[in-house]
Amino acid sequence: MSTIRIFNYIILIVGIVFLPSFLFHEFFIVRLISTLRMVSSLPLFGISLIILREVNAGYKNKEGNINKIDRIASIFNSALFLIFSLDIIYLIIRLGLLALSSGYD
Repeated sequence: MSTIRIFNYIILIVGIVFLPSFLFHEFFIVRLISTLRMVSSLPLFGISLIILREVNAGYKNKEGNINKIDRIASIFNSALFLIFSLDIIYLIIRLGLLALSSGYD
């Protein structure tokens, strides 16, 4: 089993476990931000998501087709990549507000 396939299974499991739990939560934003904090505390995980997203974009099996597991994992991977990207934006906004509230321009 290749390393890419192992990462795809891990991302598939993480996606199945975490994404529905906060998508259907009544406080979606609160849940999203707490998930963002968890993901952002693992910068290597975020970097691996970026790399894996690029690898998955060109990964195909011997017949030239992307199989279902890899396709689903790629969807969850893109969702986790989006969460990681939103966390970076959230941190920039938070730091900007902190700078404004402390009097620095």
